[in-house]
Amino acid sequence: MDGKNIADFIDPDIADKLDALEREEEKLQEEGFYDSESDMFDSDDEREAQDAAVALSHKIKSQSIKKSKKNQARLPRTAGLRTLSELTTELTKAGLDPSRIQERAAMLAKLQGAKRKRTEEADEDVDMDGDEDDSDAEEGWMDVDGEEAPKKRVKTNSGAVAVTDRRAPKSDRRMAGMRDEGQANRAVKLRNLGQRPRNMLAKAGEGDRVIKTKMPKHLFAGKRKGGKTQRR
Repeated sequence: MDGKNIADFIDPDIADKLDALEREEEKLQEEGFYDSESDMFDSDDEREAQDAAVALSHKIKSQSIKKSKKNQARLPRTAGLRTLSELTTELTKAGLDPSRIQERAAMLAKLQGAKRKRTEEADEDVDMDGDEDDSDAEEGWMDVDGEEAPKKRVKTNSGAVAVTDRRAPKSDRRMAGMRDEGQANRAVKLRNLGQRPRNMLAKAGEGDRVIKTKMPKHLFAGKRKGGKTQRR
């Protein structure tokens, strides 16, 4: 061994030292010396970086939860609905007098019922007078308390009530500024006549100033040599 004795590298007490080291390690584990290892930092920068990483993870998690709940109601629609009996019971338990609330609820219910009844009667009258002329229908209605006469429902050829679009425009904007339909038709004809020259020249519009040539000189002038003829 190159003049070295192997026995010089062997410690006779190595087993006792190893046992002592293991006992010390077990003692440290029992005392909780390694429990706070994750909180030990070499510098304040490492601590700040760890805190920033934790805060960022919490922020990302909260944002993802908000994004997933964006198109969902935070509470169901029925969560805030309570009947009058439940409301009065809870108020009575709390020591409050619910008599005024009951009176107001009864009054609102009567008004709603009367309004619904008037609407149903108006619909029935419209159905009965559906075959009469518009003038007769207008004379038959009577204004009560400043209310407008209900509009006659439009029916299709099959007899079904036609659904009208409330967002549809009430007036034709093409007739704006025109005296009658004849004048509007004349304006359309004059517009078409004004566009005819541009259409004949294949112009895109009034701002199209392109002057097209039938045989561009840079494509047809010069000698034709051997090779492709797609360009000069």
